[in-house]
Amino acid sequence: MLELKVEFHGLREIDELLKQLPKQVAGRVLTAGLRAGGNVIRAEAKRTAPRRADPGAKPISSSSKKGRLPGYLRASIIVRAIREAGTSAKVIVGPSRRAFYGRFSEFGTSRQPARPWLRPAFDRTREAALKAIKESLGRNVALAAERWIKGAAKPGRRGGRR
Repeated sequence: MLELKVEFHGLREIDELLKQLPKQVAGRVLTAGLRAGGNVIRAEAKRTAPRRADPGAKPISSSSKKGRLPGYLRASIIVRAIREAGTSAKVIVGPSRRAFYGRFSEFGTSRQPARPWLRPAFDRTREAALKAIKESLGRNVALAAERWIKGAAKPGRRGGRR
């Protein structure tokens, strides 16, 4: 998987609200926002991922019943958000483990030159992905804060929803 670290600033209000929410709620809001941005990159990566030319081709692996058909790499691109300590998380976009051969075209091998497709997809959609993350965070932080405040105000509840 291609791993890039992107930090964005200017979301001070959202960050303050995230810190005021319970960690579990803040983590869910953050991972939902990252997934929204990851889905933008995933759509472009699916469009540009390499595909075998012959659509009527036999599966790549004839030794298994579930061989990889043309387009398997495109179908296996995933978005996975992972929570880290506090109000921190990361998102991974790339082929699943079963489509391990996607990295061969991305980075090349000793016998094949690199033909990048995931990094250019990220470069083309970076701004749109950040916009999707910001919109999702803004919308979901406000909703989570309202729900948490309403839950905390109910009698018999301590510390909001669980």
